[in-house]
Formats: sequence, structure tokens, C-alpha cells
Amino acid sequence: MEYRAQVPHTERRLPDENAPPAKKVTQDGIVDLCVNIPIFQDLSIKDKNDLVNSMHILEFQPGEVIVQQGMAGCNMYIVVDGNPLVIEKATTTDPCNLRTARDHLPIGTQSDDDITVLRQRLSPGDTFGEESLIHSCPHGASVIVPNERPGDRAVTLWALSGNTFHSLLTVNALHRRKLLSKILSEVHLFSQLCNHTRIQVEKAFVMKEFKEGDAIIGDKVEARFHVIATGEAIHMTNTANRRC
Repeated sequence: MEYRAQVPHTERRLPDENAPPAKKVTQDGIVDLCVNIPIFQDLSIKDKNDLVNSMHILEFQPGEVIVQQGMAGCNMYIVVDGNPLVIEKATTTDPCNLRTARDHLPIGTQSDDDITVLRQRLSPGDTFGEESLIHSCPHGASVIVPNERPGDRAVTLWALSGNTFHSLLTVNALHRRKLLSKILSEVHLFSQLCNHTRIQVEKAFVMKEFKEGDAIIGDKVEARFHVIATGEAIHMTNTANRRC
């Protein structure tokens, strides 16, 4: 499916940045909220409460732009209700983008430079906007409220301002996320992914520490994919030990 590029858009400001009042989020669901979002998992109970107390509820109508590709990020968002769309303008510098764009391009219509393609349809519990805040870079994609068919409805979000995001998330938490991003960019399995897909993979990873003697994988350990960030592990077989 093809999406037209949006007109220049200014992201909404929240009250702690001299913006109009917005409804605060209640304490309901604080545990589920923080448990399911990796970047919040290392926060203390106090910080988790401060986090939710600092969030505001925003509603966007069908056709509205929430964030725009190429613009500086202001807030982090959590989808509460609705299914906003992540769309990205294809560029000649990203073969993955062009390949996807051509798959969606009707014959005899727009050129590569004009194509904006659907990357993801978000669901409640999904987050966006944090990458722009963590890396101090423009949004890599736009997020809009669908207006493609009758019955499309408004989207409700929980929003956290960039100022609060940085003050509540400790330096260590931000450092771990940047470290993970750097590590995955050096893993061949992930290095060939386009930027948006790689970010989604990063979000699925959780930092976990293992003490000396702990089993990381084995017959009695749940199977998971691991990337060693720091330290070393020993690969043990029935016949030999191999350090990796």
C-alpha cells in the first residue's frame, strides 16, 4: 500500500514544556507498563511511579500526523488504543527501502523519490519516539493515524516529554541502550537489516546479567537468543570446553 508524504508537522509539546494542559495518566497498569517495555525495566519502584505520574494522555484523530520523519523528537509515546501507522519515505541510499517501495509501487505511477511505504501497524503497548530522544537524532519514520477506510478511529497515546524522559531514565539505562545498538550493528545477522527493522529488533532485547557458574543455555534453560555485551562465556560439550 502506498501513502502520500505529509505536510511539515510540528510535534505536540507537553505541559512541562510550557504547553497547554493535558490529562494525566492514572496509576492503573503501572506494573504491566514497565515490565513490558525493556528500557523501563531497570528503573526503581520510585522512578516507575514518577514515570507514570509524568505521562499525559493525548488523542489524535484519523489522518493526523503524530511524528514526522526528519523532524526532531519531542516525546516518547506508548499506544493505549488504536493502530497508528509507521510510514517511511523511501530513499535511494537505502536499498531495503527501495525494494519495499517498489513492491508497493503501482506500475506507471510515482518515482522512487516520491514513495512513502508502510513499515508497521502499531498496537496497544507498542512504543515509538524514544530512539530520537536516546540518540538525539531526527525521527527515522513518520507515525500517522490511519484514514484509509470508513470506520478508522482516533488513536489514544500516553506521552512522556523528552525532558522528563532524560531526567527519569538514568545515565546507565541510556548507556545500556546505546551499547546494545552498537553491538547489534556489528553482528552480521542484524547488520543487513534496514534501520526501522533493526530498531524493532533492539526493542526486543533485554539486558540480563549472569553470575559466574550460571547456565546461559542448556537442557533445563529456556531457549533464547543471546548476544554477549561484556565478559565471556564458556561453551561446554560432552567432550570438551571451548571459550567463546
